[in-house]
Amino acid sequence: MPTIDQLLADPTQSLADPIALVAAGGFRWGQCEAKLYDPTSPDFDQPFLYSLYERTRLSGQRHPRALNILDLGTLGALPILFCGSVNLGPDAICAYLSQRAVCVVGEWRSGEVTARLTDSENPQVEFDAGPERFHPLGYCFPSHPVTTSPLSLTGQPSNSLFAGYTFFSECWRTPAQHVLMYLGLAWLFSTFSLAAIHGTRYSDNHLTARWTRQFGFRDCGTLPYYMLREPGGPLVSATFAVLEREEFERRLRGVLEEVRKDSIPS
Repeated sequence: MPTIDQLLADPTQSLADPIALVAAGGFRWGQCEAKLYDPTSPDFDQPFLYSLYERTRLSGQRHPRALNILDLGTLGALPILFCGSVNLGPDAICAYLSQRAVCVVGEWRSGEVTARLTDSENPQVEFDAGPERFHPLGYCFPSHPVTTSPLSLTGQPSNSLFAGYTFFSECWRTPAQHVLMYLGLAWLFSTFSLAAIHGTRYSDNHLTARWTRQFGFRDCGTLPYYMLREPGGPLVSATFAVLEREEFERRLRGVLEEVRKDSIPS
């Protein structure tokens, strides 16, 4: 299967449907890739879901302080990702994820480099890099069942879903984070034949608001007294956002056009 880079190198390849092009490239862009978690795949060392849990827990531990929830500081990004959930223990979260299609985003990295002496009259040191390994940097998933439309059976993307996403701290503020966000969103739109992706966040989660707007999400409204933030605490406000397929296609197409312009000699 060709990668996105290889498809973009072909000037005859149309960008009219950028999501289809990304899908045709196997959601692989450079060293970055979005792929469905498969417990039988050697790319996912077991217990993989627990490793996602731990890396989420160890990322973003400054967020609870900003939200004035000091007792949740050891849970890292978990309260933000699974907003409204009061049981954030590993058993509950891993069981939750095991019932969903989890799209893991990450990059392929070369394996450990080893040195060896050549067998010759003049021995020399040669260095061998191990095989590439997929290194997860985040994940996304449908947080609720997909809302389906009969029109999707005709090939017209017409469904919708609520989704959650997170990136691990080693990926923050890197070029790969933007690429992986585009890949993860394209994966969701393509896999579930979506017309829209919805999101829910705590209303004071301004970091998520700023980040997701870069990819076309817009706020739809806020519901007061909607979600729990901590066990035994009061209900807090939640803000809902939507990313429509047409808007995401427009932004993704623009990015692909820029990459093609830079990669094809004039």
